[in-house]
Amino acid sequence: MQPGRAGEEKFAHGVPPNSWIGRPNFLLEHQMEEFWFVTRALDFLGHRDPTRPFFLCLSFNGPHPPWCPPQVYYDQFINRDLPNPAIGDWADHHADSATYPMDVNQWRGRVADHVMQRARAAYFAYLAFLDAQIGRLVETMSRSGVLGETLTLFTSDHGEMLGDHHLWRKTYAYEASSRVPFILRPPAAFVAPRNVEVGPPVTVGWEDIMPTLLDAAGEAIPDTVEGRSVLPLVRGQTDGWRPFYHGEHSPCYHPENANQFLTDGLWKYIWNPITGQEQLFYLQEDPHECRDLATAGGSELERQVATSQGAPLDRGR
Repeated sequence: MQPGRAGEEKFAHGVPPNSWIGRPNFLLEHQMEEFWFVTRALDFLGHRDPTRPFFLCLSFNGPHPPWCPPQVYYDQFINRDLPNPAIGDWADHHADSATYPMDVNQWRGRVADHVMQRARAAYFAYLAFLDAQIGRLVETMSRSGVLGETLTLFTSDHGEMLGDHHLWRKTYAYEASSRVPFILRPPAAFVAPRNVEVGPPVTVGWEDIMPTLLDAAGEAIPDTVEGRSVLPLVRGQTDGWRPFYHGEHSPCYHPENANQFLTDGLWKYIWNPITGQEQLFYLQEDPHECRDLATAGGSELERQVATSQGAPLDRGR
C-alpha cells in the first residue's frame, strides 16, 4: 500500500459505503481494519500499568456497509440457505414507489433474489468476522486474568434493515434498524445473577451507558443525565424503571423519511411527524413487524397511545 493512499486502497473493491452490494474483500483478513483495531487493543493491554485501572473503547466500522468481508468468511455464507427478508403487509409501497433501475445506494426498493442473497451473505459473513475478532480480544483477556476483573459492554449504535420491508440502511423505527445488542458482563467480584436476559417491559438505550460506567466506577451520575445505570437491573431490581422507550429520527434519505416511536418491548407505536402516518405492532407475537395493527381499526391504536400518558409525542390532536 503506497503512503498517502490508504483511503483509496480501502475502497478499491468499488463498493460505496452505503450500498446494498455484497462481495468478498480483496484484502486479506489480517489487513482488515477490524483486525488492526483488536491488535492495537491487545498491544495496549499488554503494555499498560497493571496497578492502575483502565478504560478501553473499541469502535468497529463493520458490519456497516460496504459489506466486503474477508473471502474465508464470505465463502461460509454465499449460496447457503439464509433467512429471507421480513416483508410486512404494509410494505409494498416501498417497493412500488422506488426508482428503477435502482441506484446501488438507494434506500428502498425490490432487488433480484440473487442480489438479495449476496447482500445478506456478505452481511452475515461480516458479523462472523467481527465475532472472531472480538473473540481474539476476549480470549486473550481471559487467559491473562484481566477479563474477570473487567466490566465489559458490547453494543451497537444501530442495526441494518437488510431488505426487510423493502428497506435498506438505518434511521428507521423498525426492529431491524433500532433494536441493538446491549450485553453487559460484570467483573467476577460483582454480586449478581449471571447469564440473565432482561426483557420486556424493561427497555434500555445508549443514554444508559455513561451512567452505568460511572456507577461501576463509584462516581456520581450528574443530575442532568437522562439515562440510568443498568447495574440495578443486573441485580434484578426493576422497580421504578422507565415504562417505555422513546426514539426519534429526523428526515434523512427523503424529506418524508422521519419517525418518532414508543415501545415497551411488547408493543411499538410509530408516528411520522411529516406525513402523520401511524403504525402499531404487537412485538410479542409479531417480532418482525409484519402486521400493522393501526390499519385494522383505531380502537387498539387509541388504547395503546392513551396508556402512554406523558409520552413526549404531540400527534397534532
